[in-house]
Amino acid sequence: METDPLQWLPDSFYRQPNWRWLRAEYLIATGRRMNARIDDEWVSTARKVLQGHRTESASKVAAVRAAREIQFGKPAVKEEWEARLLTEEPLECLAERFAVPTIVVEAFSELFFAVRSMRKATDWLLARAIGFSALRGFTTRCPTRPGNSQPSRVALTYSTS
Repeated sequence: METDPLQWLPDSFYRQPNWRWLRAEYLIATGRRMNARIDDEWVSTARKVLQGHRTESASKVAAVRAAREIQFGKPAVKEEWEARLLTEEPLECLAERFAVPTIVVEAFSELFFAVRSMRKATDWLLARAIGFSALRGFTTRCPTRPGNSQPSRVALTYSTS
């Protein structure tokens, strides 16, 4: 579990795409209360799901659980979801493409790959969402490396733009 506040603080360049999930884990680990300046309904729902509460609406809890299965499941599936979220394709179309309810795509987008609100922050997108470092190059699988049968987020993003 990541507890470094730079990973989830607003306006931090180091804020991760899964900042809401990290924040929920941090709140549980430290026993702190939610902060209205930082936390939203998704952080609250993630916190309740992590704690095993069943007080939220059944559909939202089910959506978060389904999104968590995608996040921690097969890497190729997760990477395709992330690549599609980097595009401008509406969530409804993505839900249809993945054959899941729209709320599952929304839950994954908000809890594990919150990049859509950062469209104009291209340096952040490249460094945090795609995984590129000026010193190390791509920090995630790159489509030009031999032995990759699945395209990376970068390849899918540029092929669908």
